[in-house]
Amino acid sequence: MSRLENYCSDDDQTKQQLQQFDDLVDDGVICISDTESIPDTQQPKPPELTQLPATLQYPDGVVRLTRMVDSPLSPDVVTLDQLIRKPEVEKVLVTSFVLDMDWLLRHFNETTKVVVVAHSNNREEKPGVYTSESGRVMVIRPSFNGLQWSIMHRYMRLVVSSANFFSIDWTVLQNIVFIQDFPLLENAPQGCEFGRELVGALRDLQVPEQVIEQVRKVDFSSARARIVTSVPSKLPLERKHLKAYGSSLSEYRRKTNRDDAATQAAISQNVNIGFHTQDQANQNRFGDVPRECIKFRSTLYFDETYMSSRLHKVTPVVDRVLMHAKVMVARYGENNKENGWLYLGSHNCTPAAWGYVDMARNATTRIRYLNNFEFGIVLPEVTFESMFGRDTVTWNGAKVPLPFKLKWEPYGQMDLPCMNME
Repeated sequence: MSRLENYCSDDDQTKQQLQQFDDLVDDGVICISDTESIPDTQQPKPPELTQLPATLQYPDGVVRLTRMVDSPLSPDVVTLDQLIRKPEVEKVLVTSFVLDMDWLLRHFNETTKVVVVAHSNNREEKPGVYTSESGRVMVIRPSFNGLQWSIMHRYMRLVVSSANFFSIDWTVLQNIVFIQDFPLLENAPQGCEFGRELVGALRDLQVPEQVIEQVRKVDFSSARARIVTSVPSKLPLERKHLKAYGSSLSEYRRKTNRDDAATQAAISQNVNIGFHTQDQANQNRFGDVPRECIKFRSTLYFDETYMSSRLHKVTPVVDRVLMHAKVMVARYGENNKENGWLYLGSHNCTPAAWGYVDMARNATTRIRYLNNFEFGIVLPEVTFESMFGRDTVTWNGAKVPLPFKLKWEPYGQMDLPCMNME
């Protein structure tokens, strides 16, 4: 973070910071991903509803996998540079749990203004708004994962990904990405549920209202996906065949005083939890670096109450790679053709991400606790078909590439999950 050493956050700088932020968004652009600055005099007039920009590459929303550094290009994969489209981007707003700032900034022109909503990695990084001396970079630290958003020329690109802004997440770990382009309109339709959900998520992240106002210039009427978020909180608890894969696992117990939401789901015989085995981790072709990103504490697995019977081996579609993707697959119907839904985003298979229930309280007033900020997308009305041993997943008329094959097998007697030894 050497480029961000000269941040100032004193109260007497607040007006200056907000003015810099106003300058960043006044052109009618926001993003959580990437952008390039264009002077006001060069800004095109926003199109009317009948003048949708011809540059909408993903007008209906698609799912892609991140490309491995040694893999060929294909229609199912995407690189960070392809998402950014550097010549078109105007400004960028990025959210990430962890990031390499120098690596991230190398993807933009030197004139690109960048806003980052980032997690505080240590006690010295206090919540607040920080700006670099040049005014090019602004960092917002809420008290805080996977949302990216770019305003391009005449449209906004929304990217929801399981990848952080680290090189390894885009080169040697398999991640999953949802992408949709939305037109910017002078009189965009109001009252869209997707837009309201996005506004709520930005407010939860303590993004300034000057940025949130720009959402009103975006036409979200084509959105078919649904937003799912987690926000640190405590809430009253309101009381199919599910598969879930994450790059981190936590406790799933048969009996516990802290009955987390994930445990309640895991009790069902129709729920399978996919996770890499030790052998898969040892044989991955990129060595120790990606393995360190797969998190599971050995003390949890060897606890006698751990529900190890729910663990399943998953086969990556790319041979000998480790998956950092977070995916849930819900299926119901006939065996050869089923319907259901898909989740993808930043939520891991942990109580911190999805919540846990305090069982010590009165049963009528049980409270669910959430520890993390998370952001994801649910794709409804997904179709699963299996013919001649090949699975096909479609949503909204388009193929959905998954990072794993849909046929999972329970762990064998000699299988162990990829663990962090303690």
